[in-house]
Amino acid sequence: MLYFNPKPDFNKLSKYYKFSEPAETMFQQYSDGYPIIIDWYDSDEKVDAIQNRFTEIINDFGLIEHFDNLLFLVLSKIQDVEAIIDELEFQYHQKKRTKELANLLLTYFEAQPKFVNASIHLKTRTGAAKLNDPKLIQWLFDSILKGFKEGTMNIADFEYNIRERFFDDTENGKMLSKTKLNIEANAKIDSPNKSIKALQAEFCLYVYLYLRHETEIIENKNAFLSDKLLNFYFELISLFGYIDPNAIESENKDYMSSLIRNQVNKINT
Repeated sequence: MLYFNPKPDFNKLSKYYKFSEPAETMFQQYSDGYPIIIDWYDSDEKVDAIQNRFTEIINDFGLIEHFDNLLFLVLSKIQDVEAIIDELEFQYHQKKRTKELANLLLTYFEAQPKFVNASIHLKTRTGAAKLNDPKLIQWLFDSILKGFKEGTMNIADFEYNIRERFFDDTENGKMLSKTKLNIEANAKIDSPNKSIKALQAEFCLYVYLYLRHETEIIENKNAFLSDKLLNFYFELISLFGYIDPNAIESENKDYMSSLIRNQVNKINT
């Protein structure tokens, strides 16, 4: 089946999750399980792989009696986190693509009217090509500009107001603006990594209250975190591909402690 099907304790979970209906109604409607579809797990094999590894992690940390509740909480949050990460990465690549094009067009603009000693290099994994001919170079840039002016280039691949940010409106139509291109070519683009790490920490904090109050994963209730909890978090976010365990140089628990405490300090600030 192309979906997860936990059978959570709706009464217990209602303390940590806001359901659309009372717990009694949820039990009646989902007596056979609560189906959760995650779009990117698009085969039975992928669903089984995640669920099997999740089961192993839950077993390793002595949480098997909480399997259905934790699976429900984790999957419900994963959907939200992934949607935000997708949007952050989409916007980042739009901005980066816009900046690269601005730099290319600025170089073109400053080389006018003739491309003397100009060249364009293209390098791929399988080969390389080089354009030296001025007419070919001019044709390439004319095609790009024509695509923007006539709307045949997919504007959605770039930031929505790219025309206004690249061109001036003149009596002869839209003309490239050196001033605007210079601003865009030198724009600072922040990587989404910091925001993505914050989302990973939020994901951990999302299940924190359940883990703290319903399980013994934090043995000392006066402590905020425990090594066992931090190691559990590490396995959890590794499972969903948020980190590459082989790329982490510190101990698992130390990495997670830093990740979570940084987010908590940010929230408190």
